[in-house]
Amino acid sequence: MTTSKITAPDGAEGDGFGSAVAVSGSSVVVGAKGDDDNGSSSGSAYLFHTDGAFEKKLTAPDGAGGDNFGLAVAVSGSSVVVGAPGDDDNGVSSGSAYLFHTNGAFVKKLTAPDGAGGDSFGSAVAVSGSSVVVGAVQNNAKGHRSGAAYLFNTDGAFVKKLAAPDGLAGDKFGFAVAVSGSFVVVGAAEDDNNGIGSASAYLFHTDGVFVEKLAAPDGLAGDQFGYAVAVSGSSVVVGDKAEYAYLMSFA
Repeated sequence: MTTSKITAPDGAEGDGFGSAVAVSGSSVVVGAKGDDDNGSSSGSAYLFHTDGAFEKKLTAPDGAGGDNFGLAVAVSGSSVVVGAPGDDDNGVSSGSAYLFHTNGAFVKKLTAPDGAGGDSFGSAVAVSGSSVVVGAVQNNAKGHRSGAAYLFNTDGAFVKKLAAPDGLAGDKFGFAVAVSGSFVVVGAAEDDNNGIGSASAYLFHTDGVFVEKLAAPDGLAGDQFGYAVAVSGSSVVVGDKAEYAYLMSFA
């Protein structure tokens, strides 16, 4: 194994470079949510080649202080998604996400069609094929801070809003998101399925149709199952904060 250390060519103290990372094919994306190019903690992201060569710095074309652009990043094929949950287009910290090509060209800004202040849209992002998923962990879809996720196409077209069919206030659905092929997984890191804060994850099709709720077979209060999620093919991995991860398969 070879190892290359990657740093921002214009890095500075407090930038938070490396707090979010993603890789696909020959493209690497690194978030720096505390960077100050467009104001204090406006944020940025950096594109690299997998040989470590710097490609381009990404910033929001309308960035402002406190946006935290780069808190979440994702890349697949020729598409890059960068979350900015502190953006204020639909109210303070309503949030947004930005689509770029892997050559650094800006494509489109994404916001929730029903976004409101405090939603933190862009707190989690994922992309695969033609599907983009954006988490809004503080959205009030099923009660105060129950959370939501939004499906888009990589051209920026809105597809559908996702919420837990049994969602309740404080569940934080959308805390983590993943997409691959025709499946989407959304973590709800504060759901109370097996006790307070035991948490859960939800499986959907990329057309927004709900498939199944996932929970740890040995889940306990405080586990925060759904803190991290991943999906590929017919396999789902869900991580919790109790030092465990669960591998699940579906038809």
